[in-house]
Amino acid sequence: MKIIPNLNYSILGLAALLFLNACDSAKSVPRQSMSAAKTPIDTVSFDKSSRFFQGIARVEKDSSTFFINTNGKRVFKNLIHEFQPIDSVSPTNNGMLSVYKNEKKLMRIVQLDNGNYGMLNDSAEWVLQPEYDTIALLYDRYLKLEKEGKTTYADTWGNLIVPFEFDRVQILGPRYFNVKKDEKWGVYDAEHNKVIIPFEYDDFDYCSGCGKKPDYFYAEKNGKWGVINLKNEVLVPFNYQHIHSNMRNDEWVAAFRKEGKNVIINIPQQKEFAAPEYDSFQIENGHLIAAKTIDDHRYYGVINRKGEEVIPFEYSGIYNSYSSFQSGPYFSIKKDEKFGIIDTLGKAIIPPSYKSQLRVQGDYFISRKNRKVGVLDRENTEVLPPGYDEIIMTEMKTAENKTESIFKLTANEKYGFYIPKTGKRIRPTYDKIYFLSNGQRTPYVSRAESKGLISLEKDGKTKLYNLNTHTMIADNYVDLKFLPHQKMLVSKEDYGDQGLYDLKEDTLILPINYKSIQVFEAQPQLIKVVKEVGNYQTQAGLMHEEGKEILPVHYAEIEALDAATFLLHERDSLYYSYSVKAHKKEKLPFTNVLLNDSTSLLSVQKNGKMYLYDYKRKQLLLNEGYSEIQQLKNGNFILFQKDSTDQLKFGYANAAGELMVPVIYDTKATLFYPILEFERYLLLLKEDKATGKMLEGFASLEGKILVPPHFDKVYPEESGNGFLTIKNNRYGVITADGRELLKPLYVIGIYDRFNSRTQEMSFKFPVPFEREGVWQFMREDGTKVPIKAQDLILFQ
Repeated sequence: MKIIPNLNYSILGLAALLFLNACDSAKSVPRQSMSAAKTPIDTVSFDKSSRFFQGIARVEKDSSTFFINTNGKRVFKNLIHEFQPIDSVSPTNNGMLSVYKNEKKLMRIVQLDNGNYGMLNDSAEWVLQPEYDTIALLYDRYLKLEKEGKTTYADTWGNLIVPFEFDRVQILGPRYFNVKKDEKWGVYDAEHNKVIIPFEYDDFDYCSGCGKKPDYFYAEKNGKWGVINLKNEVLVPFNYQHIHSNMRNDEWVAAFRKEGKNVIINIPQQKEFAAPEYDSFQIENGHLIAAKTIDDHRYYGVINRKGEEVIPFEYSGIYNSYSSFQSGPYFSIKKDEKFGIIDTLGKAIIPPSYKSQLRVQGDYFISRKNRKVGVLDRENTEVLPPGYDEIIMTEMKTAENKTESIFKLTANEKYGFYIPKTGKRIRPTYDKIYFLSNGQRTPYVSRAESKGLISLEKDGKTKLYNLNTHTMIADNYVDLKFLPHQKMLVSKEDYGDQGLYDLKEDTLILPINYKSIQVFEAQPQLIKVVKEVGNYQTQAGLMHEEGKEILPVHYAEIEALDAATFLLHERDSLYYSYSVKAHKKEKLPFTNVLLNDSTSLLSVQKNGKMYLYDYKRKQLLLNEGYSEIQQLKNGNFILFQKDSTDQLKFGYANAAGELMVPVIYDTKATLFYPILEFERYLLLLKEDKATGKMLEGFASLEGKILVPPHFDKVYPEESGNGFLTIKNNRYGVITADGRELLKPLYVIGIYDRFNSRTQEMSFKFPVPFEREGVWQFMREDGTKVPIKAQDLILFQ
């Protein structure tokens, strides 16, 4: 057995298999290729070689290590970095970026013997020619390229973002780059491929981390900083020092200093706010909260985005009145040790009259008195008196584009709610409360429609309030389950009978006396009901959504074949097809009928044999009949039948019910048929008469024999590259189209561990194989890579 020290291998009973870790990348970009040549090439011998990984292998010869291509030619000396290129970048709601990498691709930054750097894709093609002094990956997003004293950047696919014509290049953001020429800096716009700010500045800065990118730059000229727009027009004169801190994307500059002191600048007015006139600054929701000292007292006011004073400097405090990381059109104000609310236009909404700050929720204000909270509106009217421990407002989705504000009320560890729109209040007397919306998961809610419902639980019983109808579903239920089409299963006892409630009509349409109820997705007007009839027996019926009986409750089973047809099992061997449109049932001439997934074919029994039956065409298929028919996960069918010697055989029919692999293959009564299932292929078994062993092979899903059943074991390759064959503890390879490249005479170098769930292996071409101490590599076209090695090593 071939084992490399210090590595963990999973042998799984396959003697002489070598497992090497690897990853899979396939997609390529058309570039200059270094793949195998068409003309014969002399075989090159190495002391050691790795397997080929995306056209490249690492080899050792005479104590030297380097990398070769599938021609056996030396390509590069050092593998510097491997990474997955980026397909796309998109902003998130919190101002960050989501980066989506192409997990099927791989790029390699490499260094040649002469010290030059280049980049290869996963087809061993030069994406960036080996002509650079250095290539480095920055921030997992950019490639920094240096050559002959010049610098530029490329994306992770090797496409230049900025042309190689500037002395230096620095990243300002995804679109803008700081470029240097003749000792001066300008700005290059990568989106329009041109310089938009001329080379007349000492430096630039930009808020690349801002969620909404600003349309201006911080610029330095003659040692002083100012602000210019994208047209090179001065927005803030060059009078300041700058540090990369407090960067913004709005009308305010907070990253400048003057004479060593912080200064705030309003861009529209080009106005400074600084000491000694102002001695405190805070920007909230685009507004500057500033402070002045008047008669030895500090007073606060607010300047808006236009640089206008909108709240006079007469308050001892002005604060953000929202929860963390939130802002809005209101501020909390303090005067004479009392608190109130003012809006950003300067209108006092609630005069300073409260001992503690008011908290803003929407257009309502949470007041506090004697450790209890209440609610005030914009007219300073008391909506809820301060008698609650906690009040939290939430927006509930009641329809596709409609929401409604709800206050959750808490008092003495009990819960209720208040609806400002209607004034409806449910006092906090319930043990639990849930606000149910689409996509929300609670003990009562699945992914089914549940817009605009409030669940209230008390003493193990549940009530629902419907915001769409503004009514309470008054019955106390112990179990609720939401179904499609605004239906809801209800029960009054744990594991008890079920009824059906129509939330849209706000009525109980089926009484609570059924064992189970099913609302059909494709046919919402029809409802299947099941009742117990004694001796643990059940019967099913079909109801209209209005509660009208369509089929009486006396069928053993009712199953939907499609939106217009149902299968009825009345009793014993009596089956019908039922047409919803014609309201007519038709007797089926079979003693047993079984549904199959995603097909119009039924498995049916007639005269002791199994067939397939197309209920839409009313046609019996597979006329010979079989002992058993089972549908496979790949949509085909496996057929079992005993031959003239009473031996059990199997074959396959396709998803259309046509025989494609004859029923001649061997099995045993103890064989559990799911082990015959493979995603891409059909397993074939033939008994070796001499040993009694089952020999394996495979056919395609179309029935073509790819691997005849001559082998002790056959493992499909998990990506569809072919098959690994085993015979007498030696190994071979067959391609996906059935060509035997290697007879089972060798040791094979395998990439990854055996997948016990899918019964598959993993290998890539060229496949390493060893015989008599020499390793060679077989390509998929049946030719060998022109190298030999005495030992097999890891790629890295």
